[in-house]
Amino acid sequence: AMLVAPLMTPLVAMGFALVQGNLKLIRSALRSVSWGFAIALLIGASIGLMLRLFAPGLEISEQMADRGSPNFLDLVVALASGVAAAYAMGRPNLISALPGVAIAAALVPPIATSGLALTMGDLTLAGGASLLFFTNIVAIVLGTAITFWCVGISTRISEGRPAQIWPRYWLIGFVVLSILLTLEMWNFNHLDNP
Repeated sequence: AMLVAPLMTPLVAMGFALVQGNLKLIRSALRSVSWGFAIALLIGASIGLMLRLFAPGLEISEQMADRGSPNFLDLVVALASGVAAAYAMGRPNLISALPGVAIAAALVPPIATSGLALTMGDLTLAGGASLLFFTNIVAIVLGTAITFWCVGISTRISEGRPAQIWPRYWLIGFVVLSILLTLEMWNFNHLDNP
């Protein structure tokens, strides 16, 4: 999953669509991300069920536990991944697999951890991993949108109509959402580790 980076293109498309004001592209990208999340969660849960059947004494690994307690650094890494992906996709001479690996590393492991934790009965770990996933989604889309905006991509003015205003509200919403998710991660970590 980290090499194929299944969620990279829809997330970059979502950031691009926000800056350009393309509602159809946002819907299509959101549908792709939702399907990717559902499939990865289902695969993680299926593997978890098989492990419970064939290796009943299996414990939660350190890597899984790390995905269950997201922190501010995770948000920064996701934001940087979004910036790198947008920049690399805008430059045909750069290897676009590198940001894809970074994005996949930031998205697929939390989904898989959430699925595995659900089958192991650890709802706190599943919730923390899901929080990490959604935080990474928001940060990556925000990073790509900011990068595209910085390189001069903006809402098109067509047929004499003024530029659409709703993408700005979406961008502001993503910024507010990332702040709220950061606060939620902080609360989650402090409630988990008093």
